[in-house]
Amino acid sequence: MVGGSGLIGDKVMTALYEAGHRAVAASPAFGIDAFTGHGLDEAMAGADVVIHVSDAPAWEDDEVRRFFATVTGNALRAGRRAGARHHVALSIVGCDRLPESGYLRAKVAQEDAIRSAGVPFTIVRSTQLMERLARIGGPEGEDATVRVAANEVRKRLAQYHMETPPPDVMIHVPAGSYHAEFRWVRSPQIAVEAKMSADAVRRGRRWIVPASLVFLAILAAALVLRPSGPERVFEQFWGPLLDARQPVLICLANPLVYLLADPLPPLDRPAAGAGPEDPDPRQMGRRGLIESLDQYVGVGDAYAASHFTALFSRLGRPVQIRIGREVAFADLRTSPAVLIGAYSNRWSMEMNPEYRFGFDRYSIVDRQQPGRVWRLENLRPGYRSD
Repeated sequence: MVGGSGLIGDKVMTALYEAGHRAVAASPAFGIDAFTGHGLDEAMAGADVVIHVSDAPAWEDDEVRRFFATVTGNALRAGRRAGARHHVALSIVGCDRLPESGYLRAKVAQEDAIRSAGVPFTIVRSTQLMERLARIGGPEGEDATVRVAANEVRKRLAQYHMETPPPDVMIHVPAGSYHAEFRWVRSPQIAVEAKMSADAVRRGRRWIVPASLVFLAILAAALVLRPSGPERVFEQFWGPLLDARQPVLICLANPLVYLLADPLPPLDRPAAGAGPEDPDPRQMGRRGLIESLDQYVGVGDAYAASHFTALFSRLGRPVQIRIGREVAFADLRTSPAVLIGAYSNRWSMEMNPEYRFGFDRYSIVDRQQPGRVWRLENLRPGYRSD
């Protein structure tokens, strides 16, 4: 899936997994760059079908033409080397009827390249997507209402609240919801002007000292009884899961495991002077290794899941554990979830590019402050951990 972590690719990947297919998302989020060709051959090894749904990062005429020509050419050649039997590409309804648009001219050229490649193909022409209205209309549109993806709204709100002074009210769109929540940062105050007589003023002054003493007593009690710093941080971090009505989903992945065949097939002796064999996944069976899917869970993942289950049980929150293909995107949209595993969990990798903190070479990095990195040090040789 070229563009497998994008707007359309994410949804198609989910549909493919739910239908029982094995799919690989070829996108920069997973270290695969279809524009330069880096990692493309490895991603397509053993593929039956290549699906191309990537979109150009810029819409200038020359840039978009160069993007589609390069990526389509790379995808077609890599698919041919992998032995893929079909090529599927996403295009636009009526793209050949508006030559004034540089973007649509690039899509027509992409279709022509696919038709002339000599590979069985399917071109899916779709109408324009609702999420692209902001890019199409822009701020100059006459209609003041622009409909965009909820994820984009969440990112813009988070960016606004980080870059501006605290407002009186914060707007928050919970994950998996399309309804905005309004949270008061400072309680709204209503100014009321009233004229007080001199007697009322004198009566009010008599209450100043007793009221001040009561206020100080309440303040002292609050300081003594307030929760400690770490507890407040804990509640702030886990608040969205603890306040939700649905059970908390603890989602684990099924890592890819290879088992030894029984009996083991005889191994071919390499020719004299031959170098090491290329570790082609399609030849694993010949070497006595059988690919085992959806059967195992990592020890570290199971350890983490047991700790989270105990934690939420102490807090009175119901928990559901989902493993591998039992996790659907619809579940993540409707229920609070804890994703266990980084590179082994496809949902962690597909959703991670949208967030401030991400994974990079078995480390956690801060995308807003590139110098901040968290990693496990002093691991024994050959050992990796999520």
